[in-house]
Amino acid sequence: MSTVTEIALSPAMHGINQAKYILNRLFRDFDGGIRIHLWDGSEILLGRDHPTFSLTFRSAKAFQELVLSRDPLCLAESYFQGRIDIDGDYYHALKLRHYLTSLKLSLIEKSAIAGNALRIKPDKIASTGSDTPKWVKTLAQRLGASSSKKLNHDAISFHYDVSNDFYALWLDEKMIYSCAYYEDEGQRLEQAQSNKLDYICRKLRLKPSGLFLNHGITSDKGGWKKSVVTEFLNRYVFPDAQLETVSTVQQVMEDAGFEIHDVESLRQHYALTLREWVSRLELRHEEALQHVPESVYRIWRLYMAACALQFEEGDAGIYQILASRRAAFSRPVPLTRRDLYDQPR
Repeated sequence: MSTVTEIALSPAMHGINQAKYILNRLFRDFDGGIRIHLWDGSEILLGRDHPTFSLTFRSAKAFQELVLSRDPLCLAESYFQGRIDIDGDYYHALKLRHYLTSLKLSLIEKSAIAGNALRIKPDKIASTGSDTPKWVKTLAQRLGASSSKKLNHDAISFHYDVSNDFYALWLDEKMIYSCAYYEDEGQRLEQAQSNKLDYICRKLRLKPSGLFLNHGITSDKGGWKKSVVTEFLNRYVFPDAQLETVSTVQQVMEDAGFEIHDVESLRQHYALTLREWVSRLELRHEEALQHVPESVYRIWRLYMAACALQFEEGDAGIYQILASRRAAFSRPVPLTRRDLYDQPR
């Protein structure tokens, strides 16, 4: 006669089993590799390759809310709040958005995942003590209101008025917060920023009043349609901002009476600049926390790393457009570009 032994799972262990079921289903077709640390200290390896980064869930509630949330930025929000930590290759972790946004699940699978998530017993949320700053939520709630000088002022302040001491930790000595110009990938940021200033001056052929140079970021698609990327930028980084295609920018300039002389893409240069900024910020993490909260540090780290990937993948661009007022018989630039590249000896 055989006997059957029943093992009663504790509520915590029950939640772990549900979490592992959900994770295995979500990452069943993941070509990369990821290591997950759950709130009880257990570990699960997912994907078809060696893990290059790890995600740590600080609580059952953080995991449950992430699975059940319909907000595509819930993962970013949880990271800012310290409810989720990211270790290892940060850039590989950010590329998860491509996999997650393209994930196709049947209605039955969605129901099964939601049902398992609801059976997880939430616990007290553990965090690193960070929280989404009130200024993020307050200004984000105002977006969509009619444009005004006050709203524009607050939107600019939201992004730029962090702390000069914070910026000084990762910018170059001139505190230039824009794309550098690299002669090679190994060049130091300080030299690359100096290159950029010199290059702009040569393009402008500086002399009374004459040429106009538009140095700006563009999108690969017009209209600034709602997406995970645009929502992230407008909610946490550049409130009320919009990007357009380079063709639209040129059209507006021409409609305003400008003649366009030169258009140059610096997309690869900005990717290098952003990666350098992220590296410098990470190296001075502890110093950064003397000037901003952990949540602000995480927002800037994620924002700049994500932007680096956007430029590398071609979803964003940056162009220098050289123009002058259209006028008959004018000769605002030389016949060739030789003066831009021939350095004086």
